[in-house]
Amino acid sequence: MDLKQQVILCLEALSAIRPSANRAGLSTSYEDAYDEWETVVPAIYSSFVLMPYCETAGRESVDQFRRLGFDRDGRASHAVLVEADGRDWFIFDIACGEDGEMRLVLRPVAGSGDPRERLVAPERCSGFRVGRIG
Repeated sequence: MDLKQQVILCLEALSAIRPSANRAGLSTSYEDAYDEWETVVPAIYSSFVLMPYCETAGRESVDQFRRLGFDRDGRASHAVLVEADGRDWFIFDIACGEDGEMRLVLRPVAGSGDPRERLVAPERCSGFRVGRIG
C-alpha cells in the first residue's frame, strides 16, 4: 500500500466535500472549525489512510493511532510520519491552506529540532511511514 497516495486521496476527498460542508453551515477553516468539521476530517482520514494501512500491514489497529488535532490521546502512540525540509514530522492534523487547498499540519517528531507546526502539501513530503511517537 502506498501511504503517500492514500494521504493524497484523503485530502482530495476533503477538498471535494468542503464546499458542501460550507453550504451546510459548517466552518471548515482551521481556526474556526467546530465539532462537525472536526468529526468529518478524522473520519475521512481514518477511512482513507488508517484503516487501509491497518488492514494491509496487520500490525497496528486504528485505535493505536493518535487522533488528529489532539495533543494528548490516552495511550495511542502511533502516527503517520513523513520527511520534509530534512526533518522528521508526524501528521498532527489536516487544514485548509490560505490558497483553499487541503494541507497536512505537521509537527516535529521529538528531537528533530523545530518546535513549530508546518502547513505542508503532501507532494512536498517523502518517506511516508508509520511509527511510534511520544
